[in-house]
Amino acid sequence: MWSKPSNGAEFLVLTPGNAQNWRKTGKIESIGAGTPNPNVKGQRFWKGDFKDTGTYYVVVKHGKYPGAIPDSPRPPTYFKLLISGGGCGGLQVGVVHR
Repeated sequence: MWSKPSNGAEFLVLTPGNAQNWRKTGKIESIGAGTPNPNVKGQRFWKGDFKDTGTYYVVVKHGKYPGAIPDSPRPPTYFKLLISGGGCGGLQVGVVHR
C-alpha cells in the first residue's frame, strides 16, 4: 500500500473471526499489519498465508501523526492498495465510518 502523505494511512489484516469480533465488540484485533518499507517512502507491506478458505479483511485507517492533538482533524490521505497471490478473488471494497 502506498499513501500520501507517507504517514497518512496504515492497514490491518483480519481473519473472519477477527472481523466478527470487531462487529460484536467494536475492538479490532488483527492477524497482521502493514510494515513500513524502509526502502520506499510511504509504502507498507504484509506477507502471509492462510490455511483456511474464507473472506479475509484489510482495514485501512489513518496513520499516526507525531505531535497531533488527539481527535483533531487530519489532512486528507490518499492510498493505493494492491492485493495479490494465489486464491485472491472476488475483491470487494467497502468503507466503514465509525
